[in-house]
Amino acid sequence: MMALNGTKYYLDKENNAIYFDKMSGVPFKSGDILTIQHPEYDALSLKIVVAGNDVSVKPADQDEEPGDEYTLHVRLVGYFESALVNQKGYDATSGTYGELGYAIPEGTETTQTLIIPSGCNLTLVNMDILSSVRIVVQDGGTLVLRDSTVQGIVDVQNGGTFSMNYDDYTDGGTFLTGASINGQLVLRDGATLKNAKIYSNTNNIANGTEARKNTNPVVVTEGNVNIEGQVFIRGDEAPTGTDSATGKSYAGQTGLMVKNGTLTLTEGAVLAVYGGGHLAATSVGGTAVILDQGTIAGSGKLIAVGGQPHLPSCSTK
Repeated sequence: MMALNGTKYYLDKENNAIYFDKMSGVPFKSGDILTIQHPEYDALSLKIVVAGNDVSVKPADQDEEPGDEYTLHVRLVGYFESALVNQKGYDATSGTYGELGYAIPEGTETTQTLIIPSGCNLTLVNMDILSSVRIVVQDGGTLVLRDSTVQGIVDVQNGGTFSMNYDDYTDGGTFLTGASINGQLVLRDGATLKNAKIYSNTNNIANGTEARKNTNPVVVTEGNVNIEGQVFIRGDEAPTGTDSATGKSYAGQTGLMVKNGTLTLTEGAVLAVYGGGHLAATSVGGTAVILDQGTIAGSGKLIAVGGQPHLPSCSTK
């Protein structure tokens, strides 16, 4: 057995071998070029291939670039608009986006979890988070959505913070558009909702290939939750068809449900909630706020507006 002291390699001239210190880990990564030089012959270049703890080499040209032989395949969904050289401000709809997860039937439990842990401040931009995914924001974590769609669940736990459609890098902050929650935002005891413009397109944008009939609240708070800054919530228009529970046309989507606790509007906070319904597609306006053994308190300002129903026009002779 050979031990290396104070060096990571040993030249064994008698056996024409080089020994490397395995205890300190493999000193290469796959794709590295190892060059052996000697004054009596031309330099020898070897390309390193690392697979687990196994290391092998193969001859390489002296001018060969480092890099492994693996190929990364990337799929872009959407499109890039054509542009002239040096043209600026031409990219319009955010048409190119990434996808996370896959579509599952409405009412099915999520099957995948993305965790935002303590100390992580994650901003998702141009993402389509499909309905298989539950995003969990843990204590000390922050999630911000911009130009992204959530088809599944965002679950903000004690000590977690959520914001969307808001740019806090500009002077004084700026509200944006482009991000929507077509699944549901759940804020649990101890969570904070801060500076957010939240709206739903759940009944107008398909879940995969499935058209939803969703009247569940866009946002649900459970326990004691804080509102900071300005928060706006709007439910979607009513789905088409007849609600089997009421025997009437579906209502617009509920904006907010407060369950088993207190939603506190901190000093200077504004919460404006709108039930779904402002287009002719909705004949039964949605509820703005439902209190399910819950209360709304604090020194901030609350605005609650039910959805506006549209009745068929009538004519008389």
